[in-house]
Amino acid sequence: LIKSYKELQVKITECREVEDLIKADIIEKEILIDEINNRVKNNMNLIITMIDTLSSNESHPEVKLKYKELSQRVKAILLIQKNLYLSLSYAEIDFGNFIVNVTENLLDFYQAKEIVEVDFKVSGVFLNIDYAIPCGIVVNELISNALKHAFIENQPRKKHHKNILFIGYESDNQDYTITISDNGIGLPNDFDLKEVETIGLQLVDILVNDQINGSIELLKTRGTSFIIRFSTKKQE
Repeated sequence: LIKSYKELQVKITECREVEDLIKADIIEKEILIDEINNRVKNNMNLIITMIDTLSSNESHPEVKLKYKELSQRVKAILLIQKNLYLSLSYAEIDFGNFIVNVTENLLDFYQAKEIVEVDFKVSGVFLNIDYAIPCGIVVNELISNALKHAFIENQPRKKHHKNILFIGYESDNQDYTITISDNGIGLPNDFDLKEVETIGLQLVDILVNDQINGSIELLKTRGTSFIIRFSTKKQE
């Protein structure tokens, strides 16, 4: 009995030592994650500052706007990084929450809060970071495009007409759908996403088709709707 008791004490001591090692390892990893997050945040803020400096020194209005839009793209990526750091998992983020936050930022950027009504239908479904970053850029570009071009001079077309921007995000068993829709002036009948010259929509086409292996459906009725579909299921 004494021998068994001593053996038990040894095992308990060994278990405690292993537990202490695991705790130390967890603390070390948390410190490392904090350090990485701070470095990423600081580096991206430095990039934003550099772009903003170029913008402030630029006199040409169109070039100045391009710099500002580039800065906004980097801020969208930084927002994903922030959401990732605050999430319980470091591998995925609440993408619905990101969509709401980035939309608020863009409404401020384009000074559209008083003239565009946003209708959100976003679920709190988490999205893997490998998809969240390209999808975040896509969402940023499509919302920017709508706020910038859909509503002529940012004014309602009729007295009782409301400028509506609909943003949807939903999933069904790892199949995802993102919808950005507006009731603005619409696109030309001969518009072709593959032939577009603007950087923003070129990014959308490349990221959806090449990076997340998704599809883009474009509807031109009662304004413009971009419907992005993709799946995170592993291809067999």
